[in-house]
Amino acid sequence: MLRTSLTYARWFILVLLLCSGAVHAEADKEAETGKKPDATAADTAKLAGDWSGKWVDIWKYNGQGGDLACTLTAGTGNEVTAVFKAPGFMKEAVTVKLKVKADGSTNGSVDMGKPAGTLTFRLQLTADKFSGEYDSLEERGKFEMTKTK
Repeated sequence: MLRTSLTYARWFILVLLLCSGAVHAEADKEAETGKKPDATAADTAKLAGDWSGKWVDIWKYNGQGGDLACTLTAGTGNEVTAVFKAPGFMKEAVTVKLKVKADGSTNGSVDMGKPAGTLTFRLQLTADKFSGEYDSLEERGKFEMTKTK
């Protein structure tokens, strides 16, 4: 009986070590390549829906801000389309295609025309929180939104 218990204990420890090694191997792969793994279609489907919150300028127009809304639509794989609206600030909706990483991060840029120029952004998404920072020639700010449906 004691011998059988020790055998099970050894197998359990072996399984833990193998699982631990797999986790470390994935972390080592990320460290080696410098790339985070992409989100899956199931991940991006959880992000789809309507979001609302606030944006605020943290640079030139310090303190200016307002309402911000976004509709996220899941595409294929790790792709998401985001349509941003900022009533009273942006004349038209801005549509951006995003490629989301498994940790919910993404970044990119979009041409906002004159006078703002190219807007560069860094975003972080979870199932219930959408936040980010952005900057351009005329703006530098941040925003935070929550899922409305």
